[in-house]
Amino acid sequence: MSYQAAPVYVDPPSNQWFGFQAWGMQRMAELYNVTGNAQAKAVLDKWVSWATSNTTLGTGSSFAIPNELDWSGAPSASFSNTTGTPAANPGLHVTVRNTAQDVGVAAAYIRTLTQYAAREGSTTLGTTAKNTAKGLLDRLLLLKEDKGITVCETRSDYERFNDVWDATNQKGLFVPSSFTGTMPNGNVINSQSTFLSIRTFFNTDQTPTCTGGPGSGMAAITAFMNGTGPAPEFRYHRFWAQADIAMALADFGSLFPNG
Repeated sequence: MSYQAAPVYVDPPSNQWFGFQAWGMQRMAELYNVTGNAQAKAVLDKWVSWATSNTTLGTGSSFAIPNELDWSGAPSASFSNTTGTPAANPGLHVTVRNTAQDVGVAAAYIRTLTQYAAREGSTTLGTTAKNTAKGLLDRLLLLKEDKGITVCETRSDYERFNDVWDATNQKGLFVPSSFTGTMPNGNVINSQSTFLSIRTFFNTDQTPTCTGGPGSGMAAITAFMNGTGPAPEFRYHRFWAQADIAMALADFGSLFPNG
């Protein structure tokens, strides 16, 4: 295996998103809980300590978990599995750029902490993991509204809606110059396409913003792209997030029925 700093996508670098950490470590925590695998424990001990130290449980429904990450350095050039433990990788470092209140990522993170705590028991870190998982679940339940568990999200990446492929900076919507096609809605696809140009149905969207800013839906997004309005703030109902929250509740209830 070789090291790839951004293994899923590069714009923006996929490895900067804490969600991929939470998802991957959740699977490892399940393995550790079921088997007690020493290699999994060695990774989880470090990761759980780092993640919980960068988590804040506020009052009411308030919480903050890692969001975007900054990486520097690289893994060790050589690795031997003869010791049965992961390489230390002293040259690879990560810092938390900012935190967020992402309910879907929080759910995956809760599932990681729950599985780890179930195997660790009453150790100091096991107790911290369990208490953090429960604290996050308690706060998620206070965010319940008529369509699920959500928060209002401010997103500045709407400014990328009209980006044409920029080969120099490797950014934008890439369509080979030799290709032309048509979307199911009739929009033309070619090398000058943008995210919005092939999804023109967004132009009639009137979803209200959380803050009641300029216009609603696409009007608020357009104002932001034109520099005449703030970054839009919407309430997103993502099925994967709701499913992960349900599974987080199920995991904790199953592994800690009296928790």
